[in-house]
Amino acid sequence: AADVFGWAWGQPAVTSGRVYVGTSSQAGYPAGHRAGVVALERGSGRTAWRYEAPAGHSGAFGFPGSPATGGGLVFVSGLDGRLLGFRE
Repeated sequence: AADVFGWAWGQPAVTSGRVYVGTSSQAGYPAGHRAGVVALERGSGRTAWRYEAPAGHSGAFGFPGSPATGGGLVFVSGLDGRLLGFRE
């Protein structure tokens, strides 16, 4: 098990080597969540890399949907309306 430090509402994207999860949070949420995208090593559950979403001044922020993979990239859509792509 791995703590992704946020609300992981969507389904993870799974490849042969990694699991990609988008997370969300809410401004002022007391648990200290850090919304973003996290890549976990499939065999160990260790964090390979993490992208932190900028915290919002109010309301929810981050990546609540399910990531998608293709062409060596991981795609996530944010609550700010942006679509981001990361190298696997």
